[in-house]
Amino acid sequence: MFYISKEKFIYFKVSLLCVRRKIIKQGLSSLTISLPTTWTKKFNLKPGDEIEVIDKGKELLIQTERIFTSKKTLMDVSGLNKSMIRNYINAAYIRGDDELKITFNDHDLMDVIQECIDFNIGFAVVEQCRNYCVIKDLSGTSASEFDNMLKRVFYMIMSFGDEGLEMLKKKEPLKDFWKRDLSIDKYIFYCLRVLNKKGHPDFEKTSLYHNTLLLLEHLSDEYNRLYRYLKNPSLCSGTIKMFEDVNQMFKDFFKLFYKFDKNKAQELLQEKRRIREGSFQTKNQNEMVVIYYLRKIVEMIINILQIEMQMVL
Repeated sequence: MFYISKEKFIYFKVSLLCVRRKIIKQGLSSLTISLPTTWTKKFNLKPGDEIEVIDKGKELLIQTERIFTSKKTLMDVSGLNKSMIRNYINAAYIRGDDELKITFNDHDLMDVIQECIDFNIGFAVVEQCRNYCVIKDLSGTSASEFDNMLKRVFYMIMSFGDEGLEMLKKKEPLKDFWKRDLSIDKYIFYCLRVLNKKGHPDFEKTSLYHNTLLLLEHLSDEYNRLYRYLKNPSLCSGTIKMFEDVNQMFKDFFKLFYKFDKNKAQELLQEKRRIREGSFQTKNQNEMVVIYYLRKIVEMIINILQIEMQMVL
């Protein structure tokens, strides 16, 4: 297993590999093991290259300053609609691809492709012809930026909830406010790309952070749908109060995410129960739309909390 530190080193945990290695005696006192071929190929290591070996008690870490081999993908989007092209390109971006060659049979599709490229941080068109274009990551992907980007995602979601609520309190039409979700997705995709390319510095938690980001994206989507499908911005005081409570619950969770406290976590679980029990006090269809999505947001918060518990236990 490997992970990348903030110094961009790649670490290899021998004790956690699913492959066993026999110790070989070399000379009078040296003992050696062979390195997995998949790992040496991934970083293009050759005989004579230097690596560092770090003694971690029962664990031995082997590190190299080499970066991951760049991924290049050939993608044909001929005949695909805008939604499918967007999902195709986003999937390659999140996976960690560094170069895409996209072919198409209709030059008008270039406008769709460019729109998708502009959305993904670091991607740019470097070559364009009549029936294809080449896209590269020009900015690189920095593992050291992951924590800052993740915090930005939290702040943007909090703002998404608070600003939308303020507009509802003033009975202002929401119009295209739901599109704020697209900016949140942009940073979530970047964080997912970092995890797929380099892993989290605490590599064993990489999959947990990956799942956390996916749930944050779904949580933001619920705010999106609330604003998008709400027909009348006029809400009763009870629904407004519930909205305030849910927004505060997410803020409390944010603090808990970076400084876990089991008593605070217990209070969050109790708050979920209180909000759920008080969510059926209106029969107004417009209010029920809001309540439905607020309840889903509460569920998402608790789902992410459960992942956080796995990180801190």
